Amino acid sequence: MLAVLLSASATVNAAGEAVKADIDLRADALMKKMSDYLGALKSFGVDIEIIDEMVLADGFKLSLYRQGDVKIQRPDKFAMTRRGIAVDMDVVFNGRELVFYGRNLNAFLTLPVSGDIDAALDAGAAALNSELPARDLLAKDSYTPLMQPLEKMVYIGKVRMGGVFCHQLAARSAEVDWQIWIQDGEKALPCRYSITSKWLANAPQFSLQFSNWRINPEFPAGSFVFTPPKGAVAMDAKAFKAALAAQ
Repeated sequence: MLAVLLSASATVNAAGEAVKADIDLRADALMKKMSDYLGALKSFGVDIEIIDEMVLADGFKLSLYRQGDVKIQRPDKFAMTRRGIAVDMDVVFNGRELVFYGRNLNAFLTLPVSGDIDAALDAGAAALNSELPARDLLAKDSYTPLMQPLEKMVYIGKVRMGGVFCHQLAARSAEVDWQIWIQDGEKALPCRYSITSKWLANAPQFSLQFSNWRINPEFPAGSFVFTPPKGAVAMDAKAFKAALAAQ
C-alpha cells in the first residue's frame, strides 16, 4: 500500500510541461505548521541521536551511531555537538565566526562569517564540501527548502514515539526519499527525520531522532564561545578536511 502511495507521480504532459507535484494537503499543512512554530522560537535546544549509513567498497552497509545536542539562538548564534566513532566534533557560531573543532584531532577550523545562522551553515558547507543532511530544520523557514523540490508527499498516519504522538509524512524528490515525524498538538516539533540518498550507490540512509526539547531557554553566557583546548592546532579548511578524512 505504501509503495503505491509513494510511486513517482511527477511526470510530463503531452506538451512536455512538468505536472504539478502531488502533495497531500494534510501533509502540507503539517509541514507549514512545523516551520512556522520552529521559526517563531527565539531559541531552542534539543538532544539528537544520529544513525548514518556508510556503504563500503564491497557493498556492505555499516551504520554509524552518534549522539549530541543542538542549541539555537536566533538570529545569529548556534552550537552543536556530535559524538561518535567516525565523527567527534563541536561546531560553534557566535555571529562573527564559525568554528569546527575535531576532538579526536585536537584541531580546529575558524571561518569568518557575517550574517545569520543560514549564512554560517552555507559557509561551513562550502568550506568542507559537506552538507549537514538535516540543516533545513535549523532554518527560520524550513518549509520552502524542504517542499520546493518535491514530486510527491503523503500523510501516513499517527504513531506514538518517545512518549508523544507524532504524524508521519513521507516525501519523494528526484534525488532523495525522506520521511518526517511531527509532534501532534500546538508544539509542532520534529520527532524524527530520515533521508534515503537515491543518487548514491546502494541508497544509504541518514536518520535523526530528536528528544528533550527546550523551548525558548536562556542559554548561559559562553554557550556560543569557542575556547581552544590546550595544545589545539589551528588549521585552514584544506588541512582540516584532509585530517578529518584521514581519521
